[in-house]
Amino acid sequence: MSKKPIEIAIAKEELSRINGVLQYPLLLIGGLAVQQYSVARKSKDIDLHCDHETARDLIQRLYPTHEWKVIDANNDEYRPSYRITHLTEDRGEIILGPKISERSPYQFIDWQAISRDSQPFLYKGRALEKIRVPTPSALAYTKLISFIGRRSQNHDKGLQDLQDLADLSNHEGFSLIVFLSIANAAGALTLIKQSTMFEDEEEIRIFRKSSLSRIAELFGDAIGKKPGQEKAGAEAPVPHEMTPIEDEIVRIALRHQGKEPPPRTEARELLIVVDVQNDFFEGGALAVHDPASLMSPLNELIRQAERAGVHIVFTRDWHPEDHYSFPKWGKHCIKTSNGAEFHPDLYRPVDSLIVDIGDANDMDGYSPFSDPRMQALITRQDVQTVYVVGIALEFCVLATCRDALWYGRTVVAVEPYIRSAYRTSAQRENVWQLLSSLGVVRALNVPLKARSTVTGTAVTPNPGPQADG
Repeated sequence: MSKKPIEIAIAKEELSRINGVLQYPLLLIGGLAVQQYSVARKSKDIDLHCDHETARDLIQRLYPTHEWKVIDANNDEYRPSYRITHLTEDRGEIILGPKISERSPYQFIDWQAISRDSQPFLYKGRALEKIRVPTPSALAYTKLISFIGRRSQNHDKGLQDLQDLADLSNHEGFSLIVFLSIANAAGALTLIKQSTMFEDEEEIRIFRKSSLSRIAELFGDAIGKKPGQEKAGAEAPVPHEMTPIEDEIVRIALRHQGKEPPPRTEARELLIVVDVQNDFFEGGALAVHDPASLMSPLNELIRQAERAGVHIVFTRDWHPEDHYSFPKWGKHCIKTSNGAEFHPDLYRPVDSLIVDIGDANDMDGYSPFSDPRMQALITRQDVQTVYVVGIALEFCVLATCRDALWYGRTVVAVEPYIRSAYRTSAQRENVWQLLSSLGVVRALNVPLKARSTVTGTAVTPNPGPQADG
């Protein structure tokens, strides 16, 4: 009679034994790692990333031949799958599948980088310090790359990878920005964009349950849609070929929304001040890092932009009472509430444009460019440079920058006037690297060009306080 495969609890017990003999930490990367974040995940395979010598040493030390029967089901020293059973006792079957580091690596996975922010595996309330698990963001990324690599060869395992991706992306520790930063560092953004337009209905169903469906909004793509809805691998619209929206179209769209068109000026710059609202300050529902120091230099920048005749737009989160993001982020910036109001110290010129974002229940609404007034502004030939400041770096600032790039404008994110939800400089740097990779200029000041009716040739405000570490 064949041995019954071990249950997940016995697999974890084996991990505890392995932890006891290791000389240095190893990365756990399979289903057991996912199970740390998603209790519904069932797996009994022990998948450890290690070199060949370490795998052989583990077998020799923990499973000596006089007590254990060890068979490599794959018969491949670089891709082994050890099936291990006790010779005299019915302990079930141990499945040890070390991912040998000497074998050809995944092109888009840097395991060493993923190991840096890893966490101990938890077993019976105890941290196994030498069994490390990637963060939810990093593990989700590896699952997406694994899915892309084997979806055509092993459909069932590919679907499991996709389900793992969905579950991890909905974990409270998952960060979409960290995920995208990892993908960007590995040069995988194009691969992900092309590989997440699905034909398979089951793939579509699983992917749409993940928070990664928001990649469609961040990239401005039809990710998660079947070919035919948008051509797979199609190139993005060439920004410089985009033309200004006709005034009549703008008037019709604005009339439908009950809004007035933006005023015309001669400015060649657009300053977008993002979400400087009470809920993002100390005492608010979603306070960001160090917002108080933003106000004085930001107000001076806005006044100088006003004197230079720059288009100035203020965006604000303006959510309905039942916005779908509230279970994840908590209630914030509910329209007409005090938390949604602009910070009382914020200087706003009387004729500046206010654009509400996130005012529909079923969209995050990170970017203001769904508003036809913004589309009208950004497509005018007199606007060539867009400066973005405000809150928060990894959400609405990022999305605003990205959308402005699509219109072929020079987009400048001005660091001293931006605040982030992240508390550490390393986390913020990940986002800045992502912005740079998209083509956003990272700047310390705003060299505004004065209009012909304004005395002087340029206005360069004080760069303000530098981001701390």
